[in-house]
Amino acid sequence: QSAGGIARALAGDVLTADEATTALAGFAASGASARAVIETLAGAAGGWFRADVGKLALLHGDGAAVELADMGAGEEHGRGRRDIAAADTAPRALTLAYYEPGRDYQAGVQRAMRPGAGVREARMELAAAIDAASAKTIAEAALMRLDMERERRTVALPWGSLEVRPGERVTIAGAPGTWRVERWRLENMVVLLECV
Repeated sequence: QSAGGIARALAGDVLTADEATTALAGFAASGASARAVIETLAGAAGGWFRADVGKLALLHGDGAAVELADMGAGEEHGRGRRDIAAADTAPRALTLAYYEPGRDYQAGVQRAMRPGAGVREARMELAAAIDAASAKTIAEAALMRLDMERERRTVALPWGSLEVRPGERVTIAGAPGTWRVERWRLENMVVLLECV
């Protein structure tokens, strides 16, 4: 079963999710709330949420993206900004706890490390049955995402761009790659999108 399919089953008709997310041999849904469990599944799949009409969509990876041309490039007050946080603000190591079917479902741990500065560590608890190689891949991908998210851009758009919402995939003119809108605000009839 895919992480997205499990999340959709837990959320009922308020969530849509792509079936192409990380495959899990099994999953134990427990926690303080369905939201916490679904957020854990999204983290394992490298996903995030976007508000759609009456639902949330669990997105991950590349896909259709809205093209943006920043009208505020070079301006002050946060418009057209590019920020990269120091390397030590991202975890240098990530530990993933999971259950390994090949070892009679005993608890397993996989650790991913990145080179460079920093001493911070992150831990992901995933009550899922996965093999060691898949667990290592999930841990490495999660650590890489945390490191990549140090780079942020603030894009200024005309007020007519109100339909671009948090969670949307976007491409930014002059910036390589696909970005995700993390925050949205309207100031003086200008839409400001904070993207990672």
